Amino acid sequence: MEGLKIFLQKRYFGVALPFIINSLMMSSWLLYTPHVLEALEISESQLGYAFFSMAIGAVTSLSFSTKLINKYGEGRYTFFSTIGYIVVIICAVLMPSLSQLCFLLFFAGAFAGSMDVGMNALAAHIEKEDDVRFMSACHGFWSVGFFIGATLGSVLMFYLDSPFVHMFLLAAITIILHFTFFGPLRLEKTALVIQEQSRTKRLQNKTLIGFAIIGLMVMMSEGAVMDWSTLYMSEEIKAPELFIGYGLGMFSLFMAIGRFIMDPISDTYGSKFIVQGGLIVMVLGVVLVLAGTLFSALFGFAMIGFGVSGIVPEIYRLSSQVEGVNSSDGVATVAGMGYVGFLIGPVLMGYIVEGYGYPKIFLLVAILIVFAFIVTRITFKKEAPQKQLN
Repeated sequence: MEGLKIFLQKRYFGVALPFIINSLMMSSWLLYTPHVLEALEISESQLGYAFFSMAIGAVTSLSFSTKLINKYGEGRYTFFSTIGYIVVIICAVLMPSLSQLCFLLFFAGAFAGSMDVGMNALAAHIEKEDDVRFMSACHGFWSVGFFIGATLGSVLMFYLDSPFVHMFLLAAITIILHFTFFGPLRLEKTALVIQEQSRTKRLQNKTLIGFAIIGLMVMMSEGAVMDWSTLYMSEEIKAPELFIGYGLGMFSLFMAIGRFIMDPISDTYGSKFIVQGGLIVMVLGVVLVLAGTLFSALFGFAMIGFGVSGIVPEIYRLSSQVEGVNSSDGVATVAGMGYVGFLIGPVLMGYIVEGYGYPKIFLLVAILIVFAFIVTRITFKKEAPQKQLN
């Protein structure tokens, strides 16, 4: 945890702050999915279309993210996309119909996708520029934000009568913090060394595509926990109201703990150990979730969070280091594949819930994890020198 002292400096905490904001606002919105189901009188599969709209917005943003980052810089792009995301997501609890909710979440997804590429590209840029290593810790702060949103949010929603008041208070606080700590980073921009590549050429890079497929499987699994754990705890586990958000909270807490300790482990054992070991822990966590009791589910969500903790940061870092590919292009490719999972996942899982019940969602997660493990066996054989794995 010694390396966390770096975030006492305003510059590095500023880099981590968008990760916190992104997850804090998202987890707070997800807590209100049962409220949305009741208020709009819609089914789980219809809610899946709302998640689907958000994913479409995110994928749409990836079509122009790299060009705008190359033109204006990682700092400026992340700064403005973060503000847009905060402003739009707080209105999600106010939408009076499913169609309007889908419309709003499309734009929320577009800003979220822009943030995703921007903040990861910025972290990779600062790592190279300052010769430091904190990508995994930045994702740890993302998990901290999710944990705060899920646990403290559960308490706030228990005492507050208005979902919008809850979201508005968070928005006001995060915007003030954003201007204070991230503001000085607006001028950060990577000097392009490699000419911008066409999408077709990037998709011919087998190493990059291997990383992207792993990211797709893992992010789709992560999204399943994020989107459906609250409803699983409520409908399947029959958890008391105060504990409904704690499955998501345990997932986020242990994801944060893992990410804060993964950078030195990666230095010592390499990316292959982090990714494959994490996938094994995730499968064990899914087994516990499917056991169906309150405490096994909480412990299972914690294991899934710890397992996934190091995988996504490693994939983003490695994608930014693929030979012959710009950092932002590599990050955008992995993010794009991840959001393809978010496109397919919500609708597919919504129908799975209605037709077969909540446990089948996590059975699908186990299948995705096993497939990701198989892909790692192939991709890391293709990947060159160990210095790229560290």
